[in-house]
Amino acid sequence: MADSLVAMITPNTKVSIFGNPDFSTRFGQEVRAKKITNSQTGQTLVEQPPTTAPQLKQLQYLICGGNCS
Repeated sequence: MADSLVAMITPNTKVSIFGNPDFSTRFGQEVRAKKITNSQTGQTLVEQPPTTAPQLKQLQYLICGGNCS
């Protein structure tokens, strides 16, 4: 979502955000955005689950003897 957001919005662009309030920070109220709309172009970015599963690395077996920790 971050790459799409950077491509859609530049500094000083007015946006509307639909989401849920989260933690208060020293910068203000954090918002967990579900949908971000560029007010000038009407272009909207919506949170979506990943389209592909993460790739698992090949597993390696480890053998130890004695006290293993």
